Amino acid sequence: MARITSIIKELLGNAIYLKVSYLLLICFYTISFLMPLLDGLLKVVLIYGFLYLVYDLFTRRLFFKAPFVKFLLAFLALYAVTVVINYQKYLWDNFVALCYMAVSMLILFPHDPQEDYEKKKRELLLICRLISWILFAATVLSLLVYLLDINMILYYFGKPVYIGVHQNRLWGIYPNPNTSAVLAGLGIAASMLVWLLKRRSKKQTVLFWINFSCQMLLIVLSGSRGGELFLFALFGVILFFFRDKIAARFTKKHWQDAKKYLVSVICFLVFVGSYYALSTPIKNAVALVPYGVSMITQSGHDQGLEEFQPLGREENADTSVDSGRLRLWKISLQRFAQHPVFGMTAKGLTDGVITDGAQTEHMHNLYIQILGSSGILGFLTFMVFKAWILLRALLYAFREKQRDRHYDMMIVLFAVAAATAVQQLVEVDELYRVEAIPVITWILLGYLVCFLPKKSMAGVEACENAGVD
Repeated sequence: MARITSIIKELLGNAIYLKVSYLLLICFYTISFLMPLLDGLLKVVLIYGFLYLVYDLFTRRLFFKAPFVKFLLAFLALYAVTVVINYQKYLWDNFVALCYMAVSMLILFPHDPQEDYEKKKRELLLICRLISWILFAATVLSLLVYLLDINMILYYFGKPVYIGVHQNRLWGIYPNPNTSAVLAGLGIAASMLVWLLKRRSKKQTVLFWINFSCQMLLIVLSGSRGGELFLFALFGVILFFFRDKIAARFTKKHWQDAKKYLVSVICFLVFVGSYYALSTPIKNAVALVPYGVSMITQSGHDQGLEEFQPLGREENADTSVDSGRLRLWKISLQRFAQHPVFGMTAKGLTDGVITDGAQTEHMHNLYIQILGSSGILGFLTFMVFKAWILLRALLYAFREKQRDRHYDMMIVLFAVAAATAVQQLVEVDELYRVEAIPVITWILLGYLVCFLPKKSMAGVEACENAGVD
């Protein structure tokens, strides 16, 4: 009996078990053909999360003490009021979304400020290994589906889910190409963190470049502008703050800061330019493989052979740069004007809004989505939360004098947070949704805050009143 009690206390007293189990479930749930199998099992996370929070409430009260969590408690409370006010429509759906957000904000994100940093680094290494390996495997499967010319349609709650190629873009085994592209970027970041935490071993270096190459190929074939935006923001931050290391690669002489900044900007422009310059040749070269497979499989049949067609977005009025987003943003702002204080919930905001013949799941801009879903009070609370974290991380990045491996790790975590904030200008992933992207980004954001110096800003403790040493 004592042993069982000890196990229960360990499972309910250490958030890493919930983080790992939720991460594994949600990553597998993101794979299209596994979604129907895992849909019910995923809700176990809510039960586990509820038990964890109840136990924490009567023991450590971590979600009161951890930095910045009080902003999230305020946001959740405000959204709960929004759900109650708009109880006539989608009450259950909005309540479930609120519960999943509570798990992300109160369990995945916070850390005990008193816990040992080395222990937290080991946890981060474990999580990043899981992310990098799972996403690498999913990417390889997606690429194989394309190369072997496998295409099919599955139905999930009556909605079509495409395996392979759809609309001349690679969906692979993911529910849509935008999700796959952002997850590919997160896979690169997680692999880089493993490489840094493992002290840049030769084995990890090889694994990183293999992973990097596969994930980059998936981003190119997906044709996702949101994924490209995430990728460029991620490497823009990394290249800028790795300027000392970049300069050291060119010369052993000491360079002035201005020259280092210039070199990092040039490296970023070369990276972006190379991406766009090589995208079309890569698509053309890779397309030869599925075309060859289709010729072999169709030989001897009466039907005509498929035409050689590399992947590429079909540019027209419906697939222009805004991709219908401007219409959605306009509708969101109109509905926000009708419910400016508390909003009308995420499901209420998208009610009756049709895109591609079906009701849209979100408004393709997190910040406009928060305005319409949670109102001005929720919007300001969340924006202060995110802006404060990014500001503290930015000040750390500029002020930190010891540019060691800890600094490099922090820069990658900061780059993920910044890239996510930028990418959310065209997508809605962090809030109101149950998928892999918010789970991964909330976990990594929590480790960024955990490793930030506790007294990097004068007076921060008094201002944020979040239990920071």
